[in-house]
Amino acid sequence: MNRSATLCFDELLPSGERAATARTLRSSGAEVTSWNDAAGRTYAHVVFASDARFGSDPPSFARVHTPPLFIARVTPVLSTRLGALEEALCGSGRPAGILAGRPELGSLVIELDTTRTPLALLLALVDLEAGPGFGRRIEPLLPVDDAMLAALCASLLAEPELDTSRLIETYIEPMLDVCR
Repeated sequence: MNRSATLCFDELLPSGERAATARTLRSSGAEVTSWNDAAGRTYAHVVFASDARFGSDPPSFARVHTPPLFIARVTPVLSTRLGALEEALCGSGRPAGILAGRPELGSLVIELDTTRTPLALLLALVDLEAGPGFGRRIEPLLPVDDAMLAALCASLLAEPELDTSRLIETYIEPMLDVCR
C-alpha cells in the first residue's frame, strides 16, 4: 500500500538540486510525483510504500508532512479583498491547520494541514473573505489525495459516512451501466 507526503523547502530549489533530491528519495523507496514553486518556496508531492525507509528516515533538507498538506494559491477576484483574506488566513486568529500563508502577486499561497483544519473550513473562510458574490480562484499546487477529497465531499454533502472507498463508486457505476 502506498502512502504520500508533502516536502516543503523554504527556498526555490534549482533543477540540479531537484534532480539530486529525487535520486536521494528514490534510493529510500520514495518517488517524487510533482514539483511546484510558489511564494519563494518549492513543494514536492512524494509517494512511497508503507514499508519504505523514507517513512522512518525522512530527508533532513525539507519539512516533511505525512499525510500530505493541501498546498494552494488563493486569488480573490477583487484584489481589494486580498488584505482581509490575508488577515483571516494568515493573521493571529487563523485556523490551527494553516501552517503558512505567504503573499504572491495578488494571491496567497496556503499550506493547510487537513488533519487539523478541514478543507471545507478553508473554502468557507475564503468565500466569506473574498466578498459575497465576488468570487475567488483556488489553484491546488500539488495533487489532492483521495482522503482529502473524500473528507471535503463528506463535509460539503453532509454525508459523514463518505470515505475514500466510496469515492471510486462515482467512477465505476457509470462504467457498469455501459457494460449492462
